[in-house]
Amino acid sequence: MNSKNQQPFKYMLNNKDVIINFINNSKSASEAWKKLSSNLPDLKRCMKFNTFKVYSKILVIVSFLINNYKNLIIELKKENKVLMKNIDTFNARELNLNFRLNEAAQKDKERLCLIDKVRHELDEISLENSKVKKELDKVRQNFYDKINENSQLKSHLDSTLKVKHEIHLDLTEVRQRLIKISTEKSTIKAELDKIKSKLSKLVKSQDTNIIGDSVPKRINGWGVQFKYPYYRIFKKINGKVKWIYIGKKFSTELVLSKIDEFFKNNEG
Repeated sequence: MNSKNQQPFKYMLNNKDVIINFINNSKSASEAWKKLSSNLPDLKRCMKFNTFKVYSKILVIVSFLINNYKNLIIELKKENKVLMKNIDTFNARELNLNFRLNEAAQKDKERLCLIDKVRHELDEISLENSKVKKELDKVRQNFYDKINENSQLKSHLDSTLKVKHEIHLDLTEVRQRLIKISTEKSTIKAELDKIKSKLSKLVKSQDTNIIGDSVPKRINGWGVQFKYPYYRIFKKINGKVKWIYIGKKFSTELVLSKIDEFFKNNEG
């Protein structure tokens, strides 16, 4: 599309990076305008300096918001990646603990079976003579040793269950944090959409053609147009539309004098 037919703010958005660079490296809007006029030849055909001065402030805000939004998304992605890595580590630890827990339970089962067997042997040994009594005492001592070992295993099992519970709490906290991050991301996006909507309305409001109630729509066959902040009049002459610039203030006397001046300058 020809730059002359583009809306000023849309043109500035299309050349955002170049314009923001010159604004940041200029002491004033006037200096930035002069530099940009040399680097963007279409700039002056698309807008006037006053329009550029107003829109440049909006463009700086929009650029700042967009950069902040992009940086926030990058940070959120990094944090999410770290959290997912932690979850994988926790899952691996939980799997290892489950394996160890099952292994300990199996050993405990085997020891209980052994204890039952020893008890049965004790019932048989109690019927034997005194020669067997010494052997019986030995078996009983072995039995007590095994009970003590079983107690230690039970203590280790309780500790393992406690660690498993702590890991479960950590996983719950991580999930809640992920949900919070997702909610904050949605809130930021909604706020950015609101800002974009307000900026869009602001741009449209400054580009809307308005003619006050006190200004006639036509004078001596010439149509009247108000394009913020200037008045102009137009008329089709010999198949071509002719325009006359009036200025910021409108008066019938001024318009008539401009029309007379136009025809004097175009006689012959």
